[in-house]
Amino acid sequence: MALERIEIETEALASDIRTVTENTEQVQKQIQHMFEQIQELDQMWDGPANEAFQAQFNADHARMEELHSELRRLISCMEYARAQYDQCEDEVYQAIASIPLEGGA
Repeated sequence: MALERIEIETEALASDIRTVTENTEQVQKQIQHMFEQIQELDQMWDGPANEAFQAQFNADHARMEELHSELRRLISCMEYARAQYDQCEDEVYQAIASIPLEGGA
């Protein structure tokens, strides 16, 4: 069964945008903190085990950064959708407000 339409309240979407943005920022701070800690560890640890660990961490760090970029793109899409919904609601409101009412003042 195909999805024919999506319904959402713009305030709920705005709340979701705030939540995703806040969580994404927190995750990015944690990624940065972890990166700094690993750099400190690298200064104290030598040898093949460190090299293997650093290689794996660097690969994982690159994937974390890719995920962060995807989340930022998601937020951007959500912000665009909200702006479009708000614009549409404004246009509908203006169209309705411009309809003359019979017997009105």
